[in-house]
Amino acid sequence: TPRQVSLMKAVLCFGLYPNLAAGDEGNGNRLGTEQLYNTRFRQYISMHPSGIYYGSADGVGAGDLVCYQKLLETKTVYLMNCFTAPAVSSLLLCAHAIDTDADLRRLLVDGWVLLTFSKPAACGKVLAAVTRLRALMDKGIERMLHAKFQLSASSPTGRNEEVPPLDPGAKVPDVLREINGLACDAVAAPQLADELAGFLAWRIPCQIRTLKHNETIPLLVDRVTALEQERLADDPEPLPT
Repeated sequence: TPRQVSLMKAVLCFGLYPNLAAGDEGNGNRLGTEQLYNTRFRQYISMHPSGIYYGSADGVGAGDLVCYQKLLETKTVYLMNCFTAPAVSSLLLCAHAIDTDADLRRLLVDGWVLLTFSKPAACGKVLAAVTRLRALMDKGIERMLHAKFQLSASSPTGRNEEVPPLDPGAKVPDVLREINGLACDAVAAPQLADELAGFLAWRIPCQIRTLKHNETIPLLVDRVTALEQERLADDPEPLPT
């Protein structure tokens, strides 16, 4: 059924993240065989000729992303083994870091995809829904692990991390303070599946844009700088002699 397909795609996105690609802004002026896509770490990637979306200008919807299994690099870099997934829900459910501005109109996902909403209320509704779902999924996974391996709440392999509270003096939208203090009780797997399927079925109107190399967006928390510092830490420059 469409519901089962939607849930299966979500599970695959969880497992393959961050293997997501967004259509390039210039695709509207390109032929179907010339469509390009941007990922978190690579830009201007082509669809492999053997893929089902190759040559199809309307194969990937405006509100969708491409989830891929791997990149194939020859003279050209290609996306391989792809399927489409709803952009906003897939990004927010899988993201490691989500930053917003004080107006609650823009969300920066993991420093590379910018989501712009026309109304703050829509953005707040999406954030509240995805926060609840992620909390429920964490509790469900934790409960299954405890049942299978007899883990205690204090076990180092269990998840008992708490979200740090927001600074009372920080200037942030009220809805973020409400979300920060959200508490969710564990629910049965069928109910969680129903809520997740309902969220995936939302068609959330917003503009989706991938950031160019070295582009930064100043929001409440500038995680782009932090991400760049992490890359430098992984590949430090040699010290002067």
